[in-house]
Amino acid sequence: MEQKIKVLHLVESFAGGVFFVIQQICNNIDLNKFEVSIAYSYRPETPDNLEDYFDPRIHLIPLEMVRHISLYRDLKSGIEIYKLLKQIKPDVLHLASSKAGVLGRVFALPTKINRIFYSPHGYSFLMENTLPAKRKIYYGTEKLASLLPGKIIACSETEAQYTRKLAGTQKTVLINNGIDLDEIDRINRANSSSTESDTVQKIHIITVGRVEPQKGPETFIHVAQNLKKKHGDNIHFTWVGDGVLRSKLQNHCPDVEITGWLERTEVIRKVSAADIYIQTSKWEGLPLTILEAMALSKPVVATNIIGNKDAVSHGFTGYLCNHESAFITELDKLILSAELRKKLGRAGRKRAEENFSLQEMIKKITDCYTT
Repeated sequence: MEQKIKVLHLVESFAGGVFFVIQQICNNIDLNKFEVSIAYSYRPETPDNLEDYFDPRIHLIPLEMVRHISLYRDLKSGIEIYKLLKQIKPDVLHLASSKAGVLGRVFALPTKINRIFYSPHGYSFLMENTLPAKRKIYYGTEKLASLLPGKIIACSETEAQYTRKLAGTQKTVLINNGIDLDEIDRINRANSSSTESDTVQKIHIITVGRVEPQKGPETFIHVAQNLKKKHGDNIHFTWVGDGVLRSKLQNHCPDVEITGWLERTEVIRKVSAADIYIQTSKWEGLPLTILEAMALSKPVVATNIIGNKDAVSHGFTGYLCNHESAFITELDKLILSAELRKKLGRAGRKRAEENFSLQEMIKKITDCYTT
């Protein structure tokens, strides 16, 4: 029997979209050909029942890393990473998120691993809630780390543009995030007999994600307040998720439905039952939430930032907005026209099929691992 290729995923931010991307890669890659391990750092949003999310052939290894910069704790984590690399002896090392990307490449230097890949999933130097001086430090760190062995896998075309400037064309690989359209359709069909309904016809506007600064809840609040003043009970806003700013969102928009975290099938049911998907985030990699909304034929109104603009085609599958007033204007168009919602939704589904397939993502990653 041919010996399996050993792949080690090293990830600090094992939550949210990064968690889901890694789950999709590991569960859908050929496990008869690859022996897969995941060394991860626990986050508050990391699911407690991790084993339920992964094929039993995948090895899960807890490894403490901290998000912030701490020389002592980072050195301690780095030593543990080096020990793990010596123990597993992976043929492929795939790093996800900034901290793992730096530590993994540094502490892999003494090893003989020659296939190293780093997926930023949204560069830390683009985080708008961070002081400019700290963002410069993050950029400088990424620039220095890019000199180390390994290639950088960008999850969207715009992230790839930053990567080419940072590390050069030869070190840049573009692999769009992908979604499992068959799975979404299967869940949607199973839910079709139990979709939500109102005695009064309302336009449902929904978002999915952490209620935290990255996702721009302040913009969501102002948009919801303005549209509720104009349309009253004819529109309903839902935020699927939870986070540190939940109480602020609830206090300013008591009419907004905040569901907390839901099971995946329930999230898809909620989005499927909605009319419009909104994304007010300040920075992204390539959000799977938008891709899944497009797969469910929902028009998307989103901030004009990296990731969002790689998914949404302005005026064709939805709208990209540079400020709050644009959100209000574009959402108003969709609220008033069912035909426009259907037209943009159909185009979004087609775009998802053509550009963001899970099968294509797995094929390209497999090619990286084996060539």
